[in-house]
Amino acid sequence: QVNIWMGTCYVTPVIGAVVADSYLGRYKTIMLFSTVYLVGLLLLVASNVVCDQTSLDWGHLTSMLFVALYTIALGTGGIKPNVSSFGADQFDESDPDDRRDKESF
Repeated sequence: QVNIWMGTCYVTPVIGAVVADSYLGRYKTIMLFSTVYLVGLLLLVASNVVCDQTSLDWGHLTSMLFVALYTIALGTGGIKPNVSSFGADQFDESDPDDRRDKESF
C-alpha cells in the first residue's frame, strides 16, 4: 500500500501542472492545493483521534487513514510542480545580482 501511495504522490503533479498552466495559474493553484494538503493533514490527525477515543472497527479506521493519505497525495501534486518555478519567477532577469542569485536558486 505504501508503494501505491508513493506512486500517487509522483503522478499527481501532472494534475497540478495542468491546473496551473491551463486554468488557475501557479499562485492560485498553490493556494488551492495547499488547502487540500491541509485538509488531508487534518483528516490524518482526526483518524488518530478517532482511533484513540472510539471503538470503531478496524476497517473504518483504515479507510479513514487512506482517505487522509490520498488527500495529502493530491495536495502534494498541486504544490510540487509549481513552487520551484514560482520561486524562480521572483528574481528579476534585468538585475545582474538577481540573475546570479537565480542561478543558485
